Amino acid sequence: MKSKFNKYIAAFLIAGMAGLMASCTEDFESQNTKTNGFTEDLQSYDYMYYTLPLTIVEQGIYFNYDWGGGKNWPFQTMQNLEADMFSGYFHDMNGSFNSNNSTYHLNDSWTSSNWTYTYGYVMTAAKNAERRNADRPEFLGVAKILKVELMHRIADIYGPLVYTNYGESTGSEPDDMKTAYYAFFTDLDEALVAIRSYVAANPDKNPFKKSDFLTPNQTYGDWIKFANSLRLRLAIRLSGVDPSKAAEETKKALSDEGGVLEEPADVIAVNATTSGFSNPLGEINKGWGEVFMNANMESYLVGYDDPRISKYYNPAVGGSEGALFDIAGKYKGVRQGTGVTHSKYSDHSSSTVAQNTDAILLTAAEVWFLRAEAALRGYISGDPGEYYKKGVETSFAQWG
Repeated sequence: MKSKFNKYIAAFLIAGMAGLMASCTEDFESQNTKTNGFTEDLQSYDYMYYTLPLTIVEQGIYFNYDWGGGKNWPFQTMQNLEADMFSGYFHDMNGSFNSNNSTYHLNDSWTSSNWTYTYGYVMTAAKNAERRNADRPEFLGVAKILKVELMHRIADIYGPLVYTNYGESTGSEPDDMKTAYYAFFTDLDEALVAIRSYVAANPDKNPFKKSDFLTPNQTYGDWIKFANSLRLRLAIRLSGVDPSKAAEETKKALSDEGGVLEEPADVIAVNATTSGFSNPLGEINKGWGEVFMNANMESYLVGYDDPRISKYYNPAVGGSEGALFDIAGKYKGVRQGTGVTHSKYSDHSSSTVAQNTDAILLTAAEVWFLRAEAALRGYISGDPGEYYKKGVETSFAQWG
């Protein structure tokens, strides 16, 4: 992390959320204008008035949003030093961080930052997109799908969250998880109705195409597949506590005529080429040299001789003075919970993610794995083993 990074505002106190949400939503227009002088009249050309807040959300899901204080160090605390380290995907060679999340001595300002910045900037744009496009189904459907993709991540990290009443001057109380998840499903229902109503009346038009940075073919059909696949993800996550609702939503997702993501190329990702997206993890990795393979990933990928390993990580450089053994050319991860303050891990396997790497949000491989679990739970017919095998094959094909 940059040394100039100082302490910043911690998590919003739930007790004060009502006032905060009111202040955040009263001035949507000025908060979400990228350039001074970019008036509503100018934005109206080429649908920019309707799509501008949507493009903020598209990139903001992976917090590629420069609010004036930088975007890479907020992402590092939001994702890289929080979820990525906690779950065992990546580790930082910087020894000064090892006494915090690496050893499960969670840093409050890190663990609160996803909440703080998502509500402070990106959810604001998502709500703005809904309001601007209330009478524009061609954009409203996309807005609702993006909002669900954005906020289910917050629910899965923190639990209860402000969702159904977000932006209201009164009544901005947090939803419990059941209320939030049911609201996610409702938003996906409404998104599909909106998109289909527009496509039925305008079969040859796609005014969102130029602003679509996520779907592989930039079509409304892709957004329908995205919505159905997202519904399946949410249904399976709900299966341990609400199996009847999970079964209902699973069947709805897989029976929809629009289909789900199935082929290796069916990847929902922030496209670095079309969006001008600069991957913040890539900057932390390539620019700062602080993203390394976690030893957990070494155990899985090396242990199973997984050929995808070269797509995810680089071989270790090796050569640290005083090292117990030479790791040069091997895949070597940093052990979780080291609690060590030296920086000898800087010669271990780094991530392959660069500034121009697309940020993946949802893949066909995941959908096949979700199908496997749905079949295992009896929600759908079919062989769970075959679905699982298909997921593996799809992932291998996706990564070449």
